[in-house]
Amino acid sequence: MKKLSSLLLAALLTLLALPPSATAAAKEPAIGDTAPDFSFTDFDGKKHHLSEFRGKPVLLDVWATWCGPCIQEIPTLRALHEELDKNFIILSISIDDKPGTAQAYVAKNNMPWTQGFCPGA
Repeated sequence: MKKLSSLLLAALLTLLALPPSATAAAKEPAIGDTAPDFSFTDFDGKKHHLSEFRGKPVLLDVWATWCGPCIQEIPTLRALHEELDKNFIILSISIDDKPGTAQAYVAKNNMPWTQGFCPGA
């Protein structure tokens, strides 16, 4: 009985030591919620987080050079970038296999807004 009490106490202390997110069921995001943070790498190899843009509106664009619809929307993204306030962030994340592929495409096609790379996303 004493061994069972010790095991139960150890289990309870373990649960209490976990952060609330580890013990609660995942909450579905709702309109107005803060987006979950994630990381991406820029073309210079520097790691960034979505949370760096907290407080600013962010349009998240996931794209690849092999994605026809992604390529078709680039002129629209370019127009938004030129027309909107600089506090409006366009964040384009490439999921190409190699960062050089996306980086060359971005340079060739005048995509001066924030760019990142996240292979296998």
